[in-house]
Amino acid sequence: MLGAVPAVNGQSLLLTDEIVLGDGCQIDPHAILGYLGGRRIANKILRIGPDARIRGGTVVYAGSFIGAGWE
Repeated sequence: MLGAVPAVNGQSLLLTDEIVLGDGCQIDPHAILGYLGGRRIANKILRIGPDARIRGGTVVYAGSFIGAGWE
């Protein structure tokens, strides 16, 4: 991981080690982070902004940027 991962629990699936988590973000159980789709992308770093919340069942693709406070 590029950043600290205090909010990620053992039930979430992290598919890349290129994830940056902002301060205070929350990752619910059963979220999938860093999913690689079928197309090639140059930058696979997934960035999740401060105080963002990723709900269970959400799939966030590698290379995405989730802004601050997003739910």
